[in-house]
Amino acid sequence: MSVHPPRPRLVLRVGITGHRWNKLKLEHRDALRGQVREVLGVLQELASRLAREPGSGYRRPDPGSPDEPRQPEFRLISALAEGADRIPVEAAPPGWRLQAILPFPVDVYQQDFTEPNSLQTLQSYLERARTEAGVLILDGDREAPNAFEPVGTAVCLNSDVLLAIWNEQPGQRGGTEGVVGLAIRMGIPIIRIAPDGSEAPWLDRAEYPDRGRSEGLQQLEDWLRRLLLPPLPPADADEEELHEWKRMDLREVYFRERHRPWRRGQLYGFALRVLAFRWRHPRDSWREIRGGGLPLPRRSPEHYGEAIRRRWTENWKRRLGIAGECVDPLLDSRLPDHYGWASHLASYYAGRYRNAFSLGYLFSSIAVGFGAAGGLATSALLLWVPRSTVITAGVEGALLLSILYVVASARRGRFQERWLAYRSLTEGFRSLSYTLPFARASTLDASGGPGREHWGDWLHRAVVREVGIPSAVMTDAHLREARKLLLDDLLSDQIAYHGRNATTLSQVHRRLHRWSTALFFLAIFIALWHLYDGIEHLMSREGLHLEKLTLALGVLAITIPAATAAAQGFLSQGEFEASAERSRQTRRALERLQQRGSVLPVTSTALGDLAGEAARAMDSELGAWFAAYSSKDVNYS
Repeated sequence: MSVHPPRPRLVLRVGITGHRWNKLKLEHRDALRGQVREVLGVLQELASRLAREPGSGYRRPDPGSPDEPRQPEFRLISALAEGADRIPVEAAPPGWRLQAILPFPVDVYQQDFTEPNSLQTLQSYLERARTEAGVLILDGDREAPNAFEPVGTAVCLNSDVLLAIWNEQPGQRGGTEGVVGLAIRMGIPIIRIAPDGSEAPWLDRAEYPDRGRSEGLQQLEDWLRRLLLPPLPPADADEEELHEWKRMDLREVYFRERHRPWRRGQLYGFALRVLAFRWRHPRDSWREIRGGGLPLPRRSPEHYGEAIRRRWTENWKRRLGIAGECVDPLLDSRLPDHYGWASHLASYYAGRYRNAFSLGYLFSSIAVGFGAAGGLATSALLLWVPRSTVITAGVEGALLLSILYVVASARRGRFQERWLAYRSLTEGFRSLSYTLPFARASTLDASGGPGREHWGDWLHRAVVREVGIPSAVMTDAHLREARKLLLDDLLSDQIAYHGRNATTLSQVHRRLHRWSTALFFLAIFIALWHLYDGIEHLMSREGLHLEKLTLALGVLAITIPAATAAAQGFLSQGEFEASAERSRQTRRALERLQQRGSVLPVTSTALGDLAGEAARAMDSELGAWFAAYSSKDVNYS
């Protein structure tokens, strides 16, 4: 069992596109193979060197650690059509692994083959791919005008570099021109090879008059650095920006995390369940309180990844009855390990952060009430409680020191920052569990540019590369099971969660707001009472001036504002109503997606687009949540 979060393995995926033999000439075959072999060798050498660099993220600072990842992996992504799709497969240096993506089932696809022994060659390549990186067969329609567009899109979505043997001439829809255009829009670097092999390979740059021919492959290393390595701060960052960038780069902090045997922070959830108690449905509320448990630490799973595998297996196979072919590749991959570590660490630091501000407000109100009000009461009743001032002052000081310790621990441990970063990472990993069955890796495109990404984006993309698209045949049965996974597991679970969350947080917000308002007006009433009593006393009238009553009013005048301030602080820190509204909006959006999904055509394109929309809807909620809490650090006031 790993004692740290797993580092990703560097994987470089090279997609292939280009002309068939109707636009290529067989006499140029050897020249093309030589150039392709040279390009793949350069890519392999550059990527291997980048993986060994200090700070690359793929290696620990202490090489030789048992958690050290394996050597980089290099994949070819090809549709295996005649011509350009097969040349890199023939020319690849040893060690490159083949992943095949076919537009239709083989018996339909073979109708396009004209070369002698072409079908036998295809079968041999498919056998190789099955033993290496896998085979994905799409559910395309050969008679459709855009019959080859889905496979070109799939190649781009699952490639880091595109190798294009292209003459720059327009072609049919879904052809090489369309694939190259999509790669440009996605920010994927494109290495061009002339169809006759007469020019040296070059990095395609559409903004250059010669499309980058004069530059050759000079900028290839810079592109690979931006794609494969963690992002760097903007080149024009000033000293303050650079300091903030380094402070927020928690990559090595994350990889140094250790297994946490106890889950902490149950006080916050317990308080919410109590505050949201529904008096009209007491049995349900008591059941929720008992089910949530007491505000005590709980045991964590011994192995985070295995706990996720067991949960997914229970949900997908036993509860939903989904066949193994649809979900086994995900369960057998390293995705549960990456997701398990990020998820459990996010929960751990969420608990620590919430405990810190909850205890801070609780202790502050008790300190004021016990220290100041208690001191007033016991001073007036000195004969009853000897040394009362010393006792109350000591307790007040101990509570204030406890607040100092709690807040200092939260800041020193960076609980808030780690919680936010790890939860963002968790949601990105979770999205893969329902997009990958549709061959939609939820990659982040590389078009953002330096300074617009953070270490979590790099890790997400690295895990996407490592996991890869699962082998599958997009039959009607597979797509229906993948749809069930999306609609009945993810969307149903998230709809129920956001419904409960909105109800609970709204109830907590309303009650705390009402209580703090009532306490505020009670404090005003007591102050007016004090004023009236003081005037009566000054006028030498007996009035209402009773010693014990005055003492009680004094205690209340101190404790009630303190309790009101604590409640308002808890309200402000928790963002309960704003969070409830975000949950309501997300629930509605997911319900609409669920309704649409039940009537959509059972195709990988339609359902894959739906899965992408679901990922974007939850990512939008996550972005709003992140913006709301990024400024809510624990403080002393």
